[in-house]
Amino acid sequence: MASLFISYGLNGWTVFAAILLAGFIVMGLVNLSGKPSVHYGIPCPVMARASIGVRGANCPAVISG
Repeated sequence: MASLFISYGLNGWTVFAAILLAGFIVMGLVNLSGKPSVHYGIPCPVMARASIGVRGANCPAVISG
C-alpha cells in the first residue's frame, strides 16, 4: 500500500492529513445521520432502513444485538 502512495509522489504527512480529513468527514456524516435518532428516539436499524432498505437494515440490527 505504501508503494502506491510513493508512486503518486505523496509523502507521509500528506497521506496522514488525508486520512485525518476523511475521518472528520465521516464523523460529521455519522453525526448528521444520528441526530434524528437522538431527537425523536428512533433506533439505529429503523433509521438505516431509509438508506439501505428493509433487508439491508437487518445486518446492523444483528451486529448491534
